[in-house]
Amino acid sequence: MSVSLFAGSPTGGKDVAHDEKPTRTCIGCRTRRTASALVRFKVLGGKLVVEGRKLLPGRGAWLCPSQDCLSRAVRSRGFPRALRQDVLVPDRAALWSDICSRVESLRQ
Repeated sequence: MSVSLFAGSPTGGKDVAHDEKPTRTCIGCRTRRTASALVRFKVLGGKLVVEGRKLLPGRGAWLCPSQDCLSRAVRSRGFPRALRQDVLVPDRAALWSDICSRVESLRQ
């Protein structure tokens, strides 16, 4: 009989296959989704940037690629909270344009 150290885990202490995709929480709607379905943001040089390939190390903020989630994240100060630092968030139109271009480049 095996005893799990993670008895309080969501899986109830059962062994979980290691091929599950990582999930992240959107800072706008707070919905959990696979990391591949979300857009990751980083702070580089004090500026908020959209990270295309998710290769940069360190803390990131995850967002659904929707204008509604972007508006909620900006309104609720989700970026500084998730990134744990003060960050200058560009205007929503410029940020949305950057999100669209990054998502489009990943599809190609």
